Amino acid sequence: MLYYGVKYMGGSKKKEKDAASKKGAIIFLIIGTAFGFVVGFGTMVFAGADSGDRNIIEDLLEIVTVIVSMYLGIVLHIVLHEAGHLLGGLISGYRFISFRIFNLVWIKNNGRLTTKKHGIAGTMGQCLMTPPERSNGDFPYRLYNLSGGIANFICSGVFLALFMVFRGVFSWAGVIFIPPIGVGVILGASNLIPLRMSGVANDGYNVIALNKNADARRAFYYALHVVASAAKGIRYKDMPAEWSELPEDCNDPLTVTIALNHFNYLMDTHDFQAARAFAQKIVNEADKILEVYKNELRCELLFFEIIGERRQEEIERLYTDKLKKYIKASGSHLSKRRLMYAYSKLVTRDQAETSKALEKLNKTFLSYPYGGELALERELVGMIDAETLKG
Repeated sequence: MLYYGVKYMGGSKKKEKDAASKKGAIIFLIIGTAFGFVVGFGTMVFAGADSGDRNIIEDLLEIVTVIVSMYLGIVLHIVLHEAGHLLGGLISGYRFISFRIFNLVWIKNNGRLTTKKHGIAGTMGQCLMTPPERSNGDFPYRLYNLSGGIANFICSGVFLALFMVFRGVFSWAGVIFIPPIGVGVILGASNLIPLRMSGVANDGYNVIALNKNADARRAFYYALHVVASAAKGIRYKDMPAEWSELPEDCNDPLTVTIALNHFNYLMDTHDFQAARAFAQKIVNEADKILEVYKNELRCELLFFEIIGERRQEEIERLYTDKLKKYIKASGSHLSKRRLMYAYSKLVTRDQAETSKALEKLNKTFLSYPYGGELALERELVGMIDAETLKG
């Protein structure tokens, strides 16, 4: 089933979208350059602390230390960024759903915190929470979105204070503390300065979009409730109908998540003919829809073809090199495991590949965090096996 992060992109014209993306790229380049200067400054501070008694071993150790400090800083800032979203959400009255760092997920299930494995291509972390009930049709969303970037800046400030305190105590203060400062600045700025890179909006841009558009707020609100319900084991067909009630324009990038809720509802009610037609409709209106959504739907269209007419030429048309790369990047997702099991069992009919695909699928069933999807996915796997019996 389609599981997605809550991301939005604005603009109604292609030229506006391209201009915004170019502007975002320029700003991001400026931030990256500033980051390089910050790291360089730290290195110069350290180098200036020594008189000329340096040797190649010391230089190499410095370089290694800067690299290690930078990568540790990245991990730390990812954790703090998501922790910032968590704290901002709690302050705003949100309830905890899940907290993910890389592919490790802590999720609340039946009142207990459990650990699962789940990764989303292109993301290093995610904190999902259920918003409080709406008052007069509205709910708090600004602090929840912005608190991640704010946490990065605060952390950079702490590292700057540590550097100022310890730079006169030991000569390695610069190479240890400056890289995490730079990482926090670039991560915080790239999330808070409103940017849209390749159509994907950051936290700052999301807040602007949510400020302007009531439909966007509705989509954001329902998307978080859908994820929370799936985490509790509730199936899409049992969720409130309004959560998947179609907007007037399914091609609007601000409300596409509601359209995806509708697709998941059709799948869960086994209305596969309608689901296929709807997925094709969304893909055909791809000029304003994020590539990740299009690829998710293309995967499902490929699945429909495999368990349906199984026309070789249509399978080859759908299973492009581009889609193969996407499936490889997001292969740990349950629906991709199911798709590759279907492909190996019904298309290539390679027993070794099928056994390997089934093994990966069963492992993912055990570790997948969203129980609301598991029952349907098992039903779909049963359909794959039934097609094999027919063959």
